[in-house]
Amino acid sequence: MDYVLTQYAANAISDLSGAELQLVTHIEAGREATPFIAPQEEIRARVIEWLCTDAKARPHIHRHGVALAGYRIVGFLDLIHADIPFPLQFHKCVFTEQIWLKGARLRSLSFRGSSLQGLNADSTLIQTNVLMIEGFKSVGEVTFREATVGGGFRADDAKFSGVKSPALTCDRIKVSGGVVLSRKDARSAFDGEVRFSGAEVGGNFDCEGAIFCNEEGNALSADRIQTGGSVFLRGSQGSGEIVIGLSKIGAALDCRGAAFASTGERTLNAEKATVGSHVFLDLNFSCDTVHLLTARIQGGLRCRTAKIGKLDLRHAMVEGPFEWTDMIEPEKSSIDFRDANLKTIKDDVESWPKRGALQFDGLSFERFSDCVTDLPDRLEWLSLDISSPAQAYRQLSLVYEQSGNGDAATKVLFAFEEARRSHHRGMIAKTSNFLLRWTIGYGYQLWRAAVIMAVLTVVGGGVAVGGYYTKLIAPSDKEANAFFITTNRAPTYYPRFSASMYSIEHSLPGVNLGVASSWSADTTAQWPDHRLVEPVVRYWFWTQSLIGWLLSIFFVAGLTGVVKTSR
Repeated sequence: MDYVLTQYAANAISDLSGAELQLVTHIEAGREATPFIAPQEEIRARVIEWLCTDAKARPHIHRHGVALAGYRIVGFLDLIHADIPFPLQFHKCVFTEQIWLKGARLRSLSFRGSSLQGLNADSTLIQTNVLMIEGFKSVGEVTFREATVGGGFRADDAKFSGVKSPALTCDRIKVSGGVVLSRKDARSAFDGEVRFSGAEVGGNFDCEGAIFCNEEGNALSADRIQTGGSVFLRGSQGSGEIVIGLSKIGAALDCRGAAFASTGERTLNAEKATVGSHVFLDLNFSCDTVHLLTARIQGGLRCRTAKIGKLDLRHAMVEGPFEWTDMIEPEKSSIDFRDANLKTIKDDVESWPKRGALQFDGLSFERFSDCVTDLPDRLEWLSLDISSPAQAYRQLSLVYEQSGNGDAATKVLFAFEEARRSHHRGMIAKTSNFLLRWTIGYGYQLWRAAVIMAVLTVVGGGVAVGGYYTKLIAPSDKEANAFFITTNRAPTYYPRFSASMYSIEHSLPGVNLGVASSWSADTTAQWPDHRLVEPVVRYWFWTQSLIGWLLSIFFVAGLTGVVKTSR
């Protein structure tokens, strides 16, 4: 081997050390360079810069690229806008100062087990993979803003510390493969914000087991991220807000076993996110607040054996089943369902939040799935929203009606009227509510008016019979009246008396059967013994007529729906 590269290096850099000369020799031969004398031998960053940028040197570098293992690299490594047609590989190397790769083009980038003081790789173009794995550490911000990665991006089994700045910033990065920030058996820790805002990821965005810490703000900012696969936050821990709002997730959002806490209002914020499959918030998932405002979930939303302080589903759409079962400390939970659109609901009574911690106004759903559907239980469920929203009761009624249980559907609306009117104050309002309840069931039980009318008519018929035989009900005509008093019967030309028809005419306003107009209880009693009874009979039929008018008015009001506040 001619070692042309070694000769070039000796001529270009007059003060090459023995370690540096050995490094150049190994790179020219296509071997990984390792310290010859002792671990952590020093290599000046200037030598690496020369290898990557010198026009005469680059053609003689083996296709395996610049590969170093176990060196201490001293100085600022400046490869800004460098065009590097071979891989850069640093294995268990220690950098004393920052690395700048801004705007560079290179084949691949690897920092396996290495320790950095920060890295700026903004706008870089990396043809294959980025590896920061196997114990990688950085004390200082690592940035890949607007970078393009043709393969995968891995940062598992690593520790990032931002030192009063974000730990890892990859805003608007484009990764053809997947992003792995942590794995179950290779967990990573991030002391400072992790940013992937506006990122485009062709595969999964995997943060399983990651530890995010930024208590004063966002621990993970992945708003507007687009992924071809799933977002995995399984088993991760977060101190600070986890933001994935406005994101487009191709498959699932998996937070099983994750634990998030923050001082902000939205610990897990997925506002306006679109999820192509299911959202999993189960298996001891713990979070102060889950914010899914206006989110669209094309699969189901599963909250099971989880501890959730507040679940905000306002205006959200869940196209699969919503599950809320076996919850941990449900008395400390609250759910805001306002204007949410759900496919099905599966829950259990033991997991219901306390009274006042549910909001249903505007909620729509198709049915209950594999859970309690008994009317008393579901009415208790609705009563947990102390505002008694009309739409929620109408929706529950519709669900019962569509399932073929019309009786339960009507009872739900009746229960709403009860709940709504229970807050009314004042004697007039209370009296009105009392009459509407017992006469027509607030418009939902019109049969009550019919029953009262029938009882009223029967009793009135009995009173009419007694009045007729005691001559307290007599012909209205003067001559016929005199004939009746004398003979105990009406003249043959006079309309016959019918107690039932007489009572019906007093019960039903507007009904004229020709009896009440010919016979009257307003005539003077002819028998002295009945003078005290006569006013009672007269007042009875006045009262019967009054009640008949009121029942008729209430009946029409109920039939037209004007008394239904749930309309």
